[in-house]
Amino acid sequence: MRSNGGVILPGQQWHFFEALKIARAVRRNGYARSSKIDKMLHEFMAEIFPEEGLNIYLGQFPKNDTRLTSIYLCLFSSQTASTVITEAQTMANITESAWTNYVRQELATATWGAIADDGTTGRKTTYPQVTFPTVGATGGTVNGFFYSDILSTTGDKCVAQVNFDDLTAVVLAQNDIIKVTPAIELLH
Repeated sequence: MRSNGGVILPGQQWHFFEALKIARAVRRNGYARSSKIDKMLHEFMAEIFPEEGLNIYLGQFPKNDTRLTSIYLCLFSSQTASTVITEAQTMANITESAWTNYVRQELATATWGAIADDGTTGRKTTYPQVTFPTVGATGGTVNGFFYSDILSTTGDKCVAQVNFDDLTAVVLAQNDIIKVTPAIELLH
C-alpha cells in the first residue's frame, strides 16, 4: 500500500507481502543499512498494515466476514513524521488528532476510483481528495493518516497507517485546512 510514494524498488517487482516483510525487517533493525534495497526502503515514507488490519483485509477476501461499506480516514499525532506502529501494535498505540472541529472522514467503498495498473509495481485505487474541517480554536501536529474500520473510537481497529509522502509533520493552526488524497496499492 502507498499514497503517491511509499515502497518503490526501481527496476524490481516485489510481491506485496515480501515488500512488507523487508520493510518490517528494516524498521526492526534500526538505521544500519547493509544493502541497496534496505537503503531504498528507508528513503520512503513508512506504512503498514498491522496484524489487526491484515485480519480485516483477509476477512473481506477470501473469507466472508460482514462486508465493510465504509472505512474511515483519520489523522494521527503519535509516532513521528517518518514512523508508524509495528505490525503487532494496535489502535491503542495511535494517538488520533484532536484539534477543534476534527472528525474522522467516511470513505464509502463505492467511491474509490477504478483499480488500475501502476506501471510495473502493482495495482492501485485512489479515493477523491478529502477535506477535513477547518481547524477551530486549537490546532495540533499531524504526522500522517490511518484507516479505521468504524467511525467510533471505541472498539475500532487500524486497517493501515501511513506517513505523508514528504515525511514532514503538518502543524495546524486556527483556520487551517488539511486535505488528503487516500490511495491503496498492492504490489506484485
